[in-house]
Amino acid sequence: MKIIPTNPVVYEYQSGHQTRLSTIKQTMSYIAGSGPRGVTARELGRLLWPHDTSGKSRAGSPLTKLNKEGKIIALMEQREGHHVYVLAEWVENREVWHGYRHRGHCETCTCNESRE
Repeated sequence: MKIIPTNPVVYEYQSGHQTRLSTIKQTMSYIAGSGPRGVTARELGRLLWPHDTSGKSRAGSPLTKLNKEGKIIALMEQREGHHVYVLAEWVENREVWHGYRHRGHCETCTCNESRE
């Protein structure tokens, strides 16, 4: 993942997918403002793209980026079938969701990496 130097308003993933930095900043702002309640991809999609019913899929990119950087935390808690994202200060005693590509080394982990 890298920021393209020729276009500072775009964040590019290794896959080539791009997300505007303004979207990432708005996402962080919404999550910070939501407090312990947090925000789901569906809720964020409705906030950022109210005219687009598929906004939840676009909302996943900034959430993933911020989560991988450790700026926000995904919880096991869900609303409308979507995981809730909060700032680390609001996790408290709630269970953290490690994602579909979890590479953690916990007792319940089933990834290949944990069996080595």
